[in-house]
Amino acid sequence: ELLDPDWIDISEDGILIPFENNDDAPEERFPIGFNFNFYGTMYTELLINPNGWVGFEDDNSQYNNTSIPHVNAPHASIMGYWDDLNPLNTGNNTGEGTVHYDSDDDRCVIWFNDVIRWGGLGTYNFQIVLYPDYTFQINYYSMEGNYGSGTIGIQNQTATDAMEVAYNTNYTTGDLT
Repeated sequence: ELLDPDWIDISEDGILIPFENNDDAPEERFPIGFNFNFYGTMYTELLINPNGWVGFEDDNSQYNNTSIPHVNAPHASIMGYWDDLNPLNTGNNTGEGTVHYDSDDDRCVIWFNDVIRWGGLGTYNFQIVLYPDYTFQINYYSMEGNYGSGTIGIQNQTATDAMEVAYNTNYTTGDLT
């Protein structure tokens, strides 16, 4: 049963993101499918970081999240749940977590599917969706675990402006537009 009415199922069409390590985005950038204005700059592609966020400029391997705005937080980013997530299931983790991407003229979806937090402390299932009218939405299907330190929000290119929705949050449900 679908828990979130805004959930976009990309399980059959989505591309599995090939991460080479636990904290870095692939070098490949992914086409958004349309122009996307973020803090006054137009972007046509994005990066997908395994730690629960997407960005438009440089990658940031920082996994110890902070309150935002902060210079150590990912710049030009949308943080669905920025934390020490581990879709590779390396180290002391076990599980099947994956990250998928799908885009067309109508929307761009990045789905963190049952991604485990480092140390096996939680399973997170959420998606970041971008639209051609420069809006985005974060959909949460299930966020389970007893350890929460995630940051949810957006930050500009210079880390001088941000909208923090949550920091050190333990559990999130619903959607943010």
